[in-house]
Amino acid sequence: MPNSSNPAIASLQARIFQCVIVDNDMTLVDSNPGIISSWGTWISEHGIDQFLLSDKAGMSTSAIVAELIPDEDSWEQALKRIDDLELEFAYQTTALPGSERLLKKLPDSRLAVASSGTHPIIRARIQAAGLSLPTHIVSSDDVERAKPAPDIFLFAAALLGFEPADCLVIEDSQNGLAAGRAAGCATLALTTSHPADELIADGIVNTLGDVQWLVTDHGVQVELAQ
Repeated sequence: MPNSSNPAIASLQARIFQCVIVDNDMTLVDSNPGIISSWGTWISEHGIDQFLLSDKAGMSTSAIVAELIPDEDSWEQALKRIDDLELEFAYQTTALPGSERLLKKLPDSRLAVASSGTHPIIRARIQAAGLSLPTHIVSSDDVERAKPAPDIFLFAAALLGFEPADCLVIEDSQNGLAAGRAAGCATLALTTSHPADELIADGIVNTLGDVQWLVTDHGVQVELAQ
């Protein structure tokens, strides 16, 4: 694979990763229309200022609801309501560039999807986007702490049987990238949710359409468009 003039990207392209752990929302799929519809309905019903959602990207639904609905008696009902709304509007999801290629190119043994959504919502959005469901899906339901804690990526790495240091995490959110770094994984950021200057990662591209994959018996290498 060709090297880049950027030392950090050159280093990323030179590495052989044992697996790739990829986020779902705004990484594999564009779920923003459904997210806007569902959360817009939810905050309207609960009288919550939409500004309070501005820094919540990458956080689990349960963590967001717990922060915005501190009353324990109302929390469970509020959580069920947003889960129902996100499933209702999951049909408003489309595939992002390069996502189908990634899912087809990487073998099941070297790929996991790790998202802050629940399992039903992750699956519903992937299928609504017309993509094949990967074998390994990890959600915030599977771990004690959601992003930006590293738990979800540590769990995914263990599920695939690899050390976190040998894994590449692909994320669009600041919380997700922080989780990947905390897990000890290499990170690749997409600018689908934030401009490049707001993201901290080993490499940054616009979408998965800017990534080529080389899969061998030894692992996975990436080539990033410049």
